Amino acid sequence: MKSALVPGSFDPITKGHINIIERASAMFDKVYVTIFINAQKTPRFEINARLEMIRTACADINNVTVDSNDGMLADYCKDKGITAVVKGARNCVDFEYEMKMAHFNRDRNPELDTVLLCAEPGYEDISSTALYALIQSGVGYEKYVPEKSLHILRKYI
Repeated sequence: MKSALVPGSFDPITKGHINIIERASAMFDKVYVTIFINAQKTPRFEINARLEMIRTACADINNVTVDSNDGMLADYCKDKGITAVVKGARNCVDFEYEMKMAHFNRDRNPELDTVLLCAEPGYEDISSTALYALIQSGVGYEKYVPEKSLHILRKYI
């Protein structure tokens, strides 16, 4: 059984994230969608709110498990038997960053490969940061949020 990880802060989850998760779920038997807690970042949404949004958005994807972790990604993958990290790349800046992270993670866990999926048209400009700016303005954010988790997002804003 091939397992993959789709990591992120998901602060909040976007339609772009869901697109990557759905594509990963078609390629792998089991997909862990995991929030990695970065002590250097201050999240906009609490961990339980983000988990609830992700679980709701992914409810119909049978091979997805939603989780959170405050450790190292490579160690998490080793513990779970995960052999691939799936990340989206919206542009060359994302690609360069993810390539560096792939090398770092593979150095810590030689069994771990990274799969970069190019953002599909319409998703290349969506980021959690840009989405949050729209949420703060109160205008136009709905089209970037997975429909299934929109009511949960509204509960926390």
